[in-house]
Amino acid sequence: MRRGSASAIIFASTRPTNDRRATPTAGNGVAGRKPALPWRALSETHWTYCYERERDRDLRVVAVCHLSGPNGPDLSAAMVREGWALADRQYATDHVAAEDDARKARAGLWRGEFAAPWDWRQRNR
Repeated sequence: MRRGSASAIIFASTRPTNDRRATPTAGNGVAGRKPALPWRALSETHWTYCYERERDRDLRVVAVCHLSGPNGPDLSAAMVREGWALADRQYATDHVAAEDDARKARAGLWRGEFAAPWDWRQRNR
């Protein structure tokens, strides 16, 4: 996530980047859709409150972000629940149930085919 000159990794979720876009399946309308767009739509209509949870091994900030203040909805959970991000099981299991629900409902990216970020990285090393 980037705001001006500040950037952070959102805790417990990950999403395919632009070079790992979804592909269409039976005209689902997902192809080429950038998963960042739903986050932008949410963050443009709500102010975003983030706090540093930890630093990763490269000392990047890993943040937990909420919409509309510290007690608002968790942005990461919302993205996973809507199918625009995946639970990052390598680091936490916080959003696994939300991802399972999104997959079953064929929400967001789940309407088509896409490479999970960890699979894409493994194939493109």
